[in-house]
Amino acid sequence: MHITTNKEQNIRIIGVDGKVDSFTSKDFQDSLITHILDGEDKILVDCSKLDYISSSGIRAFYFALRELNSNGIIALCSVNENILHVLELVDFHADFPIFNTLDEALNQI
Repeated sequence: MHITTNKEQNIRIIGVDGKVDSFTSKDFQDSLITHILDGEDKILVDCSKLDYISSSGIRAFYFALRELNSNGIIALCSVNENILHVLELVDFHADFPIFNTLDEALNQI
């Protein structure tokens, strides 16, 4: 897994390349929480290069959400169909908005 970060329109964009599984989820979680503790309250995870996410990867999102203030948001964009299907099975979208594209997310967050 490789993580990239940049900022656009006051939104922290975290790009994930590869797999978020039991071996990499802690690094992913730490990246999310580090940005939150640094004061970021709008986080967009770009999943365009995400190949796989396990239950430990999904759990990392929820740990990060607990650290976020009530006005904050963690959203996802560009999620492939297979991963989207898994996220829908666990009702993930009830807590994390999912956008089709990066541009759509930037315009709506």
